[in-house]
Amino acid sequence: MLTNAKYIRLFAIFVHILIGFLALTEVVAELYSYIVIVIGLVMIFRSANDQEEVTLWTAYLVGSEVFLRMTKGIFFYELNKYSVIVFLILGLAIEKRRHGIPLIYF
Repeated sequence: MLTNAKYIRLFAIFVHILIGFLALTEVVAELYSYIVIVIGLVMIFRSANDQEEVTLWTAYLVGSEVFLRMTKGIFFYELNKYSVIVFLILGLAIEKRRHGIPLIYF
């Protein structure tokens, strides 16, 4: 019997297979890169990084970088690097726990 979590996983797999086929065009791949960044920012803001969403979205962004470079879907090659920096700084800034030592480096 399939539970709700398994349906969500199957749906996510199906969506990623669909994205793989649709991203054969550069326009769709570039749109996908922007959508990933915007959804990541919204989810991080919405959850206030309670369940470490910053690490999940950063890992997803870094993993999708290979795919986006293969499909030439990145506006400029440093977009993902700067997005990762923004995600991590945003996670430090909005998290309820305060981290003093990482902020010393800035």
